[in-house]
Amino acid sequence: MATAFEQAPTFGPLYHNLAAAHISSNDEESAINVLQEALGRAGRDPYLVHGLAVQHLKRGKMNIAAELLAEALGAAPDNVRFLNDFANLHIRAGDYSQAAGYIGQALDVEPHHQEVWAYQGLVWR
Repeated sequence: MATAFEQAPTFGPLYHNLAAAHISSNDEESAINVLQEALGRAGRDPYLVHGLAVQHLKRGKMNIAAELLAEALGAAPDNVRFLNDFANLHIRAGDYSQAAGYIGQALDVEPHHQEVWAYQGLVWR
């Protein structure tokens, strides 16, 4: 892996994959560190920003997660994964009207996406 980083130190997917490996081995603190380092080296790639947002969302740091998700969505407004996670954040906060807006956007992009419909069901309840 070190060789890959030496050859492509600004290639975001390398950092994303390393962070995913840390998450898979239950070392989420290392994943956060990798993602933060990646943003400094590879730039504000929306997938890296999103990955860091999800880690903060898991830790209940809603304000930080919201800022990062807004940044990721600003760069990729039709990304259903980003929209779902922003809806999830608002559902956790009890703000169902905001969640419904993100769900509606996601359904416009992918009307048959099962996870989007699952979030829609939560909002309807």
